[in-house]
Formats: sequence, C-alpha cells, structure tokens
Amino acid sequence: MILAIEIPKPLPSFARFYKISKRRLDDISTLAAGFSVDLETVLSPIGDHRGSAHYRREAAKSLFEKFLWEYETAA
Repeated sequence: MILAIEIPKPLPSFARFYKISKRRLDDISTLAAGFSVDLETVLSPIGDHRGSAHYRREAAKSLFEKFLWEYETAA
C-alpha cells in the first residue's frame, strides 16, 4: 500500500503522464508512466579555457540524444 508520494520542489519544467488502456474512459490501465525533466537546471555548464558554456550545452544535448538512441536500440 502506498501511503504517500513526495515530489521535491521546485517542480520540473517539463513533465508528462501517459496511460495506455484499451478504452479511453476505462479506469484500469494496461500501463501508466510519468516522466519529468528539468533541462534549465540540468544543462547549465560553465565556460572556461577548455570549452565555452554554449559548446558544452550543445555537446551535452548531443550525448543525451546518443544515450536515448542507444537505449532505444538496445530495447
């Protein structure tokens, strides 16, 4: 029995909840999932002599896309 769910604040900037069921109005779902991402605070790199903040942000986005692609390929 779940007694409580704690959600830390501040809330993420992008959150979605998805439900899969055979009928739209059916209370019983086959699968339910929630995802949240806070890209404003996750991707805030600093710039220095090794790379600018802009370069690091774009590189981080690229690596994240690579991670998602590899995850989808492995599944």
